[in-house]
Amino acid sequence: MLNRTAGDAYVRRTYDPKFIDNSISKMSDQLLATIKKETDGDGGEDFTWMADVDDLDGGSPDFTEAQLSASANNPTIGSKFRSDWFAYSDTVQITSDMIGRTRNKDGAWQKMVDAGMRKKMRAIAHNNAVVLQSKGWGEISQITNVSGSTFKPLVASDITKYIKGMPIVFAATLNGGVLRSATRLYVTKVSYTVGSELVTMSGALAGPGAVNNDWAFRAGARDNNASPTRLSPVGLGAFFPNQLTDLGDATITTLLGVDRTANSRL
Repeated sequence: MLNRTAGDAYVRRTYDPKFIDNSISKMSDQLLATIKKETDGDGGEDFTWMADVDDLDGGSPDFTEAQLSASANNPTIGSKFRSDWFAYSDTVQITSDMIGRTRNKDGAWQKMVDAGMRKKMRAIAHNNAVVLQSKGWGEISQITNVSGSTFKPLVASDITKYIKGMPIVFAATLNGGVLRSATRLYVTKVSYTVGSELVTMSGALAGPGAVNNDWAFRAGARDNNASPTRLSPVGLGAFFPNQLTDLGDATITTLLGVDRTANSRL
């Protein structure tokens, strides 16, 4: 098995960055495809874009009134949303049996590694799509009908976010407290059948203490603190919140350095 340094070197030598970028983009929707992706960590800079929260309209047919309006207001020109970059890792696994079968056969070995890489690219693309819908806490969904090692997503359509192998942890709140337990369970089976949506885990949910209406998170993407910080990119769930239920959340009303309460359009 390659260590991380050797694996990075192999990927950079074998795959052009454009190949990686295009491969992931092909597996993503058009909105996600517009987001720049880096494969080697060299692009780890903040991403910023302008916000119109400080736009003011103080004009008047009377120039004196316009001057008074300007004096009475103190806009901050150049206000921006500022998002950090976020690391995300996955590991290509190659069985000892396959290694033995391809020994001394470079062509077969390369095809096997390429197949493994493409599978992981699809998994990463799926995670990116889930993150894009989120509020930035690594959340997958709320859960209900907890029974033994199974549960259903509280919103049935969220079943599409679950895939076999995902490491999951649970918390009573989205961002208001610690995890139920740092002990992770893994998704072992998913039923996507309409009306019979069901997620089966690698152990009983009583182990980590998960109950109905808890939140399920990807392990490593939810900070295990009483006042957690975001470890995942902020998605559309935060930028376009539910106007009836989410506006009491300070992590949404003040987002990426911008106080959005001054302008309800934000």
